[in-house]
Amino acid sequence: MTQNHNKEAVKIQKEREDTKKFINQFRANKILASMVQCRIKMLDRMEDKEVIKEEHVRPFYFPNPDQLPPPCMLISEGAFKYHDEDKENLLEDINFGIDMDNKIALVGPNGCGKSTLLKLLT
Repeated sequence: MTQNHNKEAVKIQKEREDTKKFINQFRANKILASMVQCRIKMLDRMEDKEVIKEEHVRPFYFPNPDQLPPPCMLISEGAFKYHDEDKENLLEDINFGIDMDNKIALVGPNGCGKSTLLKLLT
């Protein structure tokens, strides 16, 4: 993105320089006076983009996931309900642990709390 922006900025700067050169060259010419006035207005309306300097790129490293000790996530005797006034919990007695090499599937009927559980875990 920076390269495209810089190319466009250089192009606009060249157009501005060419327009200024034309204005200075033909400012005194009576025949081209209307054209010079048009170029002056065009120059005023032109955007002025600056060339963006390249930013220093810093490397970003993630730790190796193989080095995380098991379990990555542990839920012990978990429970959830939406409001304090609700009589019963939506989720009760949740006990499980997740390791790095586990594959998990949430299966159940609509409304049993699959999405709620995932939201709680995130």
